[in-house]
Amino acid sequence: MLARLAAAAFAASALVATASATLEVYLPDENHWWVTGSDQLFAWTGNDPPEFIAWITNKDEAILPGGLGAVSNKVQSYDLSHVLNSTAATAYKVGKGYRLILVNPDGDPHKESDIFATSAEFEIKPKGSTYPDAATSTGGAGATSSAASGTDTASAAGASATDGANNDNGALAAAPAAVGILAGFGLAALL
Repeated sequence: MLARLAAAAFAASALVATASATLEVYLPDENHWWVTGSDQLFAWTGNDPPEFIAWITNKDEAILPGGLGAVSNKVQSYDLSHVLNSTAATAYKVGKGYRLILVNPDGDPHKESDIFATSAEFEIKPKGSTYPDAATSTGGAGATSSAASGTDTASAAGASATDGANNDNGALAAAPAAVGILAGFGLAALL
């Protein structure tokens, strides 16, 4: 009887944790791409759960061998945006069909239950490409969030993050293109 009660309590706590994930990725998206050799911005809404690791995915293994790559170390959700320096961002080939996923830091990016949020598809363009005009920004289209229970503790073996920049105060100043994108969303006051 006690074992059943403990199992029911564990299941209830997992359900509460699942319902509380509130992250939603809105950058990058189909209208806001990344450019090889430049600093790259990703941004989200929500701050629960408090931290995650960002991964990049692509179903086309000719573009992204293995279909998955880590792009950050632990990121604090309350930051609401993060900049990858140009060195980290050059690790990925030019192509379409990329998505960014925010994953439980103690979880497995292959397990849907460990994925907090997924971006819309976006493209990585060749070095020298221009960024979208901030005046044409639409924001948030296509982003989805999914709840992760936080109860799975498996981790991806051998994964290494290529994050080259922490999101300290002023980190956005290192990415001039990010300023234009944020201004297009009315978030210039954050700078």
